Amino acid sequence: MHLSKRAAIIGLWVMALLLSSVSSESVQAWPAAACPDEKSPAAAPCLPSADGMPLVRPAAWPAAPLSRAFFGMHIHRPHTIWPSLNGSLGAVRIWDTAAQWADVNPAKGVFQWAVLDYHVSRARAHGADVIMTLGRTPRWASARPTEPSAYGPGQAAEPALDQYWQDWVRAVATRYQGKIRYWEIWNEPNDPAFFSGSAEKLVDLSRQAYTILKTSDPQNQVLSPSPYEISYLDYYLSLGGGAVADVIGYHFYLDEAPEALANWYIPRVWAVLEAHGQAAKPLWNTEGGYLRPVIPGPKTLSDDLGAAYLARTYLLNWAGGVSRFYFYAWDNHTTTNIELTAADDVALTTAGVAYRELAGWLLGARLTDLSVDENGVWIVSFDQATGDRAHIVWRTSTTVTFAPPPAWNVQSARMLTGARRSLAGRTQLAVGLSPLLLESTPVNSLFLPLVSGWPH
Repeated sequence: MHLSKRAAIIGLWVMALLLSSVSSESVQAWPAAACPDEKSPAAAPCLPSADGMPLVRPAAWPAAPLSRAFFGMHIHRPHTIWPSLNGSLGAVRIWDTAAQWADVNPAKGVFQWAVLDYHVSRARAHGADVIMTLGRTPRWASARPTEPSAYGPGQAAEPALDQYWQDWVRAVATRYQGKIRYWEIWNEPNDPAFFSGSAEKLVDLSRQAYTILKTSDPQNQVLSPSPYEISYLDYYLSLGGGAVADVIGYHFYLDEAPEALANWYIPRVWAVLEAHGQAAKPLWNTEGGYLRPVIPGPKTLSDDLGAAYLARTYLLNWAGGVSRFYFYAWDNHTTTNIELTAADDVALTTAGVAYRELAGWLLGARLTDLSVDENGVWIVSFDQATGDRAHIVWRTSTTVTFAPPPAWNVQSARMLTGARRSLAGRTQLAVGLSPLLLESTPVNSLFLPLVSGWPH
């Protein structure tokens, strides 16, 4: 979780100027000049759809069906019951779990593995893979042991000796050989509360870890450190950091409506990867979502709007070519603006139900198109696991009447609440903030009970 999101916005504005100097050859796969060279309002898509121009490059859309691994999560507490999401959760990231380097290795040569063991065992028992984030230097190993950080003195600094880092990486890689496959070097290194060293030193630490992890197990996959500022990613890659990364990590946190992902954030990250020859590698959103404006403080998103934003965020990560999205967080009730569970960390909230339903819609799907029509209706089209073509539609502001094209042969619609309704014989429906799944498969009865909140 990052502490200074406003700094990220400033970094993005700076990066907009930097990207204007990137050669057209390096970004030619993207729509040309579809938006002005400024951040576009999230509620008013600036990319036209009438001429068929895609919002994201088709080359970024994976050919493989969407797997459980796309639906990633942070689970803070070792005693939290595994999420009840109909088996859709396929990946977890170890961060804010009391199981980082500073927690596991409190003194030189001393390792306390119990909490990390539990997190890894729980994930593996449910068929989910694990990202282990290697950062957070123990105070005893820190280059600046009295320096403040987000987690305690010294934990944002680089190690005082490379040997300390090498010993840690080797120890954790050895213990979890064959159990953890994905290794992230550091969390949000653009923020000095999380990493106060230089980007040059971080590339060096990444190179050391890469060698150790690949020696331990050639199947290990190394993720680049995940910033939330594009300018930092650009600089890190300019130093050669991409050479020691199998996957590029980034944190797509939002303050605004999710459509900014398609209109601004994700395209700019891909442009940086193109510029540095890294666009062939997977891009993972290793931490993202919505944070409360004041921490600690109350939520400012309503339950219904939070559920809509959650679904749209996942859809636009997918459509943007992001291979995985690790939502922050399942059992968090103090910092996230979209809570997935009640205080017991078990009962699903409105957003939690939406997560479960959306995953059910998308597992096994193959993306075919993303567009925005002349009325501002966003449309994600895909082939379902059954082979049937389906479409998910929503708007970013007021509800409008939408007429699905006859070629869609829409027979039914699903809501994020789990409700399903027949649309046989209907030519129009209301489309608003909450995504609707439109399918060509009919329901068993035309006389389904009315559901509160269903758009008429």
